[in-house]
Amino acid sequence: MTYPFGIDISKYQYSSDGKQKPDFDKINATCDFVAVRAGISWGYIDPWFRYSWDHIDKPRLAYHVIYPGEIASKQVDHFLNIVRPEANDRLVLDMELDHGYSKARITDTLLECLELIRENTGRYPVIYSRASWVNQFLDVSSLPKLDWWLAGYRKPLPSPLYTPEATPPPALPRGVTNWLIHQTGERGAWFRVQRVAWNEGASFGGSYSADFATSRKVQDVETYLFCLVPIFSWGLTWCSLQAVRQANGRGKSRDNSRCKVENNSLDSHGASCES
Repeated sequence: MTYPFGIDISKYQYSSDGKQKPDFDKINATCDFVAVRAGISWGYIDPWFRYSWDHIDKPRLAYHVIYPGEIASKQVDHFLNIVRPEANDRLVLDMELDHGYSKARITDTLLECLELIRENTGRYPVIYSRASWVNQFLDVSSLPKLDWWLAGYRKPLPSPLYTPEATPPPALPRGVTNWLIHQTGERGAWFRVQRVAWNEGASFGGSYSADFATSRKVQDVETYLFCLVPIFSWGLTWCSLQAVRQANGRGKSRDNSRCKVENNSLDSHGASCES
């Protein structure tokens, strides 16, 4: 089975002085979707989010790292104010930090974030995490039906060796019966390039239609996606996404990963509020 293709980008795909940037002409020509980090909790904005977001012509996802001990409404307001999502954009909550809080507290924070986003956008966000973390820190039985972006990959080989992808499906958390995206691998050192794949049965949600026949497998990625450092320094996320596009315009035909997707709609990309 083949899968559509996308990437996940953040400030780490830009040089520190901003002179070296991702090549968005090539990204838009190559990818079926792109995920971009918006921010963290209630006080941090990825400095290159808006530039990246505005240069993407394909279906877009914005992801935001949630702090379980912080006020949910402040975090969601911050996320929505950063992104200002359009009708067909998908939002993602990055759930992988516990900060010493209990399962009950973390679940309550997530539930409040979910409902606030649904009230503001009309749908629940996608949840990024991994099975082991969800099992330990979330009460899945208390959650509504969600789209899951799950990490599960092989142990990375030493840089610069390439680490093969894991094979879908990902390990599912207890109580979860479907998956949307499988983050299938990781390679590299500081830049951690991961692969993701979209499950064949999934759709982007909203006004997207499954009209791509196959995914595009990318070869020699270092030669055409990003020109910051030759060969081994892409921080781009490789994603195999279910073949989809917006029906109404954008997209005509994400730290970093490649995924495989299932069922209905679309890493850990943060730890503390960065500067």
